[in-house]
Amino acid sequence: MHQASIISILPRMKRLNGPFGIYGTVYFSQKVVHVADRTVAMALLGMSPSQSSPSFSSSSFSTTSPTPITGTAKNPAYAHFLSLFGRGTFTSEGSEWKKKRQSVIHSLCRGEMMSKLDEIVLSVWDGFASGIDNSNKINSNSNSNINNEINILPHLQRATIGVIYNYLTHNELNSTKNCSEATISNYLKSIITIRLTILANSREPYKWFFLKVPKFVQEFISPNLKITNSLENESLPHIKNFAREAVENAMPGSPIDEMKNKASHQENLDDVLDEAITLMFAGQDTSAATMGWILHLLSLNSKVQEKLREEVLLGIGDKGKGGGVVTKEGVMGLKYLGAVIKEGMRLYPVAPFVVRRVVGEDMVIEREDAEGGREKVRLTKGTLGVVWIHGLHRNDKYWARPDEFLPERWLEGGLEEEGKGKVDFGVKNAGCYMPFAGGPRGCIGREIANVVIRILLAKCMVEYEVVGKGALKEMEAGFTVLPTGGVNVLMLKR
Repeated sequence: MHQASIISILPRMKRLNGPFGIYGTVYFSQKVVHVADRTVAMALLGMSPSQSSPSFSSSSFSTTSPTPITGTAKNPAYAHFLSLFGRGTFTSEGSEWKKKRQSVIHSLCRGEMMSKLDEIVLSVWDGFASGIDNSNKINSNSNSNINNEINILPHLQRATIGVIYNYLTHNELNSTKNCSEATISNYLKSIITIRLTILANSREPYKWFFLKVPKFVQEFISPNLKITNSLENESLPHIKNFAREAVENAMPGSPIDEMKNKASHQENLDDVLDEAITLMFAGQDTSAATMGWILHLLSLNSKVQEKLREEVLLGIGDKGKGGGVVTKEGVMGLKYLGAVIKEGMRLYPVAPFVVRRVVGEDMVIEREDAEGGREKVRLTKGTLGVVWIHGLHRNDKYWARPDEFLPERWLEGGLEEEGKGKVDFGVKNAGCYMPFAGGPRGCIGREIANVVIRILLAKCMVEYEVVGKGALKEMEAGFTVLPTGGVNVLMLKR
């Protein structure tokens, strides 16, 4: 998916001027609505409305119940993920999903596991920094890159898979005898391919409406599908092989080992493998993409970068909790660091959209409009709702100067204090900012990602000056959104 397909959504909504700003399309016989409004987004994602929130009505949920809304489902919109994630938490539904999600959360987010996360990230940092320094040396001895810029995205991808692998298995990736360098390299190359083919396949109508038709018939009708299927078939064995070795190498007490012993993952021998693929793919690809965008933005905004570095140095100094060393305790309370990360994820959420299908009965959503009347929309059963997270994050109803990188909006006083405008509605109101989606099917690993990104970014600020040249990169959307062509910057050693 090209950038134009993403950034055209909001202008089209304004031009069509439908209720709640939504507009509909028909994909063969399938009704699809496109959403960048907080009220409708919260309803589709199953986020419980607060007392001050607009009212929702459907046979599936109540405005007075404290339990999450359950009027939507993911499938069949995510059927194209089954070949990669199997029946893991990401793709399963109903009682199966509920049992698996509870087991994964218990295995993944235990207190003792989270307490070791900073040690894991810092153990991977040396390899990341060594890779950056080696790339700098190679470029300095080459005439092919006169600016000495390097693409840091592959280094970030290698670092983040090292973190998530260690976290899930309690084994360091480089010291695992059964996981060769070739296996790691093939996995990372395959992830790059699969993140694009998944989205391409999802946009093929034959994947949506003729799922029971044999593949050779689909490929005869759609030559593009034949190409993406071929690439997928080449990539999947490498991804599954890497995950299988992770399951086999998992140490006692590790999250993967814990999952092996859960009843929810014992009915099928592949259940744990499916979960390992899901967690490693989601944890690695999304964290690397987020770090890539934030470093790209900082490389083009030197004043923000220096302000951030000053806060990090102060936070980990002798008077800080970290005692001069980057630690989880030292960085979690740094407000500007948090603001920079939030602003990066606001501008470039790794998933530009999510999809939900209305189940049960029709979903009716209404609220009071600006003139004191009632605005109302009915989403009929079976409708697919595309929640454009990128659109929510750039909607000028919720954000002042929505396309600008302004971390100050997240601080007390917001942009008003900086003389740059009023406090943003989206900062303090639910449903405007959701980089991890939301509701009962929101991202399981959000707390892990928050710690990992904070530590890696703090280390980057301490040890490097990141300098970018040229314009802001365009988006390349696959399963996640990455800067087109990678993140080419100068990484100057401090």
